[in-house]
Amino acid sequence: MSFVRTLADGAAQAAQLVPLLFALNGAAPAAAELPRAAAFARGAAAQALLEPVPAGAPLTLAANHVEVRVHGARAEVLTQLTYRNDGSVPIEARYTVPLPALVLQPGESASWPTAAAPLDCGSDEPPESAQFAEAGEADPRAYASGTLWIEPGEEVFVRLRRTADLFVRGARHRLVLPLVLDRGATFTPRFSAEVRIEAERPIAALASATHRGQALGLGERRAALIVPEGRVYEGRFFAVEFELGAAEAAHAMPVWGGEARPRAAR
Repeated sequence: MSFVRTLADGAAQAAQLVPLLFALNGAAPAAAELPRAAAFARGAAAQALLEPVPAGAPLTLAANHVEVRVHGARAEVLTQLTYRNDGSVPIEARYTVPLPALVLQPGESASWPTAAAPLDCGSDEPPESAQFAEAGEADPRAYASGTLWIEPGEEVFVRLRRTADLFVRGARHRLVLPLVLDRGATFTPRFSAEVRIEAERPIAALASATHRGQALGLGERRAALIVPEGRVYEGRFFAVEFELGAAEAAHAMPVWGGEARPRAAR
């Protein structure tokens, strides 16, 4: 089974979880409003994989850092994966990464990857790409592959940039991201996340059911959820949910006896 198909299967499981999550939160799910499974597959496929040669070589996924920027009903996801050679000899590693992406070895530095044009958070995928996603396979035009040599103790970094869909039920919004896992590791990789939201209405609630974290800026149109780095996090998905409050009145005035009067100057 290919790596992309494996991720697509995990993404399909996430799609099945979303109606239940909203139902538990008191909202009746509407299956017709859910993105199709291919949209999840597209999000899951926008991950990365380093495969050591031979397969049993001690190449470890040491850390996973996720940054999410939410605008409207779509989100931009920036992911950095850190792989480390925990062995005593050099390791050959083959990688497959979706574009735009960066693969950095020790001593190299660069900012987040950028496409030829900014990511279009409002457009649908081309029909050809949708066909690959529905089949659970990677679109070969959207991926880059290569080989790295990693010395003992060295770390390599994979940086990814993609968009993701939000599930919306009235004022509630939910994002479910499949995470890259290293099932052969003897410990859970370090995980950290930063979610920043800009909305047209005040953000009344913000939390992660999978990773907790600290919410900042509640009651404002800009808010953030910070998940500090640690190894206590486990799970195949990173889920974030936020709720928008009522729109603010432009010129609110107190009312006495049914008559609106201007607020006294201070």
